[in-house]
Amino acid sequence: MPDLPKLDSSLADENQSLRDQLKRAEQQLHELREEQALLEALMETVPDDIYFKDRHGKFLRINRAKALRSGLTDPKLAKGKTDADFFQVEHADASQAQEEAIMESGGALVDQEERLVWPDGHVSWVSATKVPLRNLEGRVIGTVGISRDITQHHEMEEALQVERDRLRTLI
Repeated sequence: MPDLPKLDSSLADENQSLRDQLKRAEQQLHELREEQALLEALMETVPDDIYFKDRHGKFLRINRAKALRSGLTDPKLAKGKTDADFFQVEHADASQAQEEAIMESGGALVDQEERLVWPDGHVSWVSATKVPLRNLEGRVIGTVGISRDITQHHEMEEALQVERDRLRTLI
């Protein structure tokens, strides 16, 4: 017959071990939810465009600002779409080539000014930063980008240039 005090002690130890594991798992879940809340706050409130793309240039996720600028009512509607769904072919192709180079090299593109022509014909300018998107193992699986609208800055520069040209003509 088994020794009951040893069995009880062994079960109690195992039970405590399971409780400790459960407590650690609950703590990790809590920390994960806090991290997720931070990401959600960023995606909902930052006025710059934030976007995640897979290796084929398809959007995995975009933030609310990018959705609104792209004419979407909900950021989830962008999933699976590409730049070709929102921009002219020339920009979409150039962007895809640029992102392929980023994924191949593992390097970053920082503060590149881009001229965007939207399907309705209006032009805007952005300062874009793009970096490789990596999975947990460190393998490149796509790109992450942030674009800041600098259209007003370009319009002011153009107005200043017109004034400079006018002054040169007068002088």
